[in-house]
Amino acid sequence: MATVKKRTAKKTAPRATTRAKPRVGTRKVPRAERMEQMLLVGARVFAQHGYHATSMDEIAKRAGISKPMLYRYFESKDGLYLAIIDRTGQHMIDGLGLIMQQPDPIERIENVAIGLLSFIDRYRDLWMVMYKEALSLDGPAAQRVRYFRERVIANGCINISEALGNPTEEGRREAEPLSHAMVASGEAIAAWWVSHPDIPIARIVELVLDTSLPVLLYLRRKRQQTLASAPEPAAVL
Repeated sequence: MATVKKRTAKKTAPRATTRAKPRVGTRKVPRAERMEQMLLVGARVFAQHGYHATSMDEIAKRAGISKPMLYRYFESKDGLYLAIIDRTGQHMIDGLGLIMQQPDPIERIENVAIGLLSFIDRYRDLWMVMYKEALSLDGPAAQRVRYFRERVIANGCINISEALGNPTEEGRREAEPLSHAMVASGEAIAAWWVSHPDIPIARIVELVLDTSLPVLLYLRRKRQQTLASAPEPAAVL
């Protein structure tokens, strides 16, 4: 009996458990969600320190995973960096595809500005990685950024040429300088906005459109006036 009492007295109380914060690398996290988390963490570190000063060790630590797991997903720092650019660029292209289904080209231009700025507002680090590479001249990352940027500019050429009433191949070529100017202006305003997050998105949308739409509307009026004053072709006898 004494032995039984002794064993009972030594019975340990249940351990207090603390619910740990979920780690990116837990098996319960779906692969797609885990990869998205890695991309967001990687973009944050790249945006803060730049490509060369960023280490995979720091990214893995911030993501709450092991460095080998990070390498299993992306193979290298270059692979992760390019994946961030591809994710950002593809999101923009997918958004443009949906907007292009709208019939009014002026509304399309407005909604492109709203859509891109909304994405930047939500994923500032992703966009800053891409924007910094847009300023670079060489390397596979810069080449991919140029590819996505050219897609945005080509989309702008379509919208501008239709807004000016000349939706032809010639009209798209004529719209190319303005499309380049509109994209560059939007990028510059967005880059300034990233470091001034207190400015509401509505104000930034207004600034972007105020620097582009007046020029477009002026050119449309000028084209309409030119067409209206042009002599009618002589009748063929």
